[in-house]
Amino acid sequence: MDSKLFKTLRQLNQLTQLQAADRLKVSRALLALVETDKTPISRALERKVNEEFGLEQIEHVKKTMDLLNRNL
Repeated sequence: MDSKLFKTLRQLNQLTQLQAADRLKVSRALLALVETDKTPISRALERKVNEEFGLEQIEHVKKTMDLLNRNL
């Protein structure tokens, strides 16, 4: 999972960084670093994201982003 996918998932679920951090049980500062590509998403955080948003939603967003990127 990359930072763009992570940020897009958060935004599509209408969550602020603080709300997402609370749900994922991490700091808002960590999410800010992840979203700006200043730190990679750890396996532990990726597992939490998968559990919170669900693999089906994540795959749908990923495919949609891939299609949009191809058309740009």
